[in-house]
Amino acid sequence: MLTKVGEDAFSKIIENGVLIKWTNASGDISDSEITAISDGVFKGNTNITSVSFPNVTKISPRAFQGAVNLTHVDLPKLEEIDYKSFDNTPGLGDKIVLNGILAKWDNAEGDISDDEITVIAADIFYNNQNITSVSFPNVIKIGSWAFRNAINLTSVDLPKVKEIDYKSFDNTPGLGDKIVLNGILAKWDNAEGHIIDDKVTTIADGVFQGNRNITSVSLPNVTKINARAFRWAVNLTHVDLPKLEEIDYNAFDNTPGLGDKIVLNGILAKWDNAEGDISDDEITVIGANIFYNNHNITSVSFPNVIKIGSWAFRNAINLTSVDLPKVKEIGIDAFTNTPKLINKPSAQ
Repeated sequence: MLTKVGEDAFSKIIENGVLIKWTNASGDISDSEITAISDGVFKGNTNITSVSFPNVTKISPRAFQGAVNLTHVDLPKLEEIDYKSFDNTPGLGDKIVLNGILAKWDNAEGDISDDEITVIAADIFYNNQNITSVSFPNVIKIGSWAFRNAINLTSVDLPKVKEIDYKSFDNTPGLGDKIVLNGILAKWDNAEGHIIDDKVTTIADGVFQGNRNITSVSLPNVTKINARAFRWAVNLTHVDLPKLEEIDYNAFDNTPGLGDKIVLNGILAKWDNAEGDISDDEITVIGANIFYNNHNITSVSFPNVIKIGSWAFRNAINLTSVDLPKVKEIGIDAFTNTPKLINKPSAQ
């Protein structure tokens, strides 16, 4: 549903609770209909001074970037903040923590700590060359690029961290070549040849992306591989992951040394060059994006598949038939834009 408000009918647009734009917003603004704020809605707005959005749960990138006169925000239900949402908002001070989410910390330096913070948003300490150690005893999630290029950071204390996003610790030489936090492999610079580690349980997003030097991996206790983990690891020829349970999108994209098809513990991690009528009774899970943009497959039969990842068959425009008798879970947009598929499957 589209809502139009204001002197100009299109000066403010809310669609399904998402604020798409609000031109001419100024002074103290509020709206209880809004549940999410789109990318850059108030970017560069020098007229707003305070905001009250009692039902907003998500703020997209750059939402308030450059809102230099903003002095107060009321967002009691906020759950998620994307990168640079409050970049260059001096009126809000150097540090913003909203519902435990660290939204910015300008001029942070030396040894920093805070036990209120539970989530570090993306890019927060990106390019910060002044922090030397961090202690966040209650942080459970670290956003993408959070500490990227923090070249003088030498120590991190994150005892409760459970999730580390894309390249969070990229180019942090002071922390060494390899970082493992609570079993999460956050980076492994200069990895080469055959690599092995029995302490790692999760591989963070993009850890080995573009690594042309690793040839085989043995990670006997890994249960989860996040997105892009081995993407473009073109010389990787063998993986040993006996406890693997979950693989995110593009984890093995462009790994020719592993062949066209990878099935790990029943999880289909990639199937390059699939065409025509394809079938496999070994597969129990089809990973995200696996057949995305594949215009060559016409029918699929996976009698033992119980889960299909997001975007798995998106844009498979020539797919006409699917046989998935045991499927119980289907991810977002798994069959979007499959015009020849008349009977799209549904989860049991």
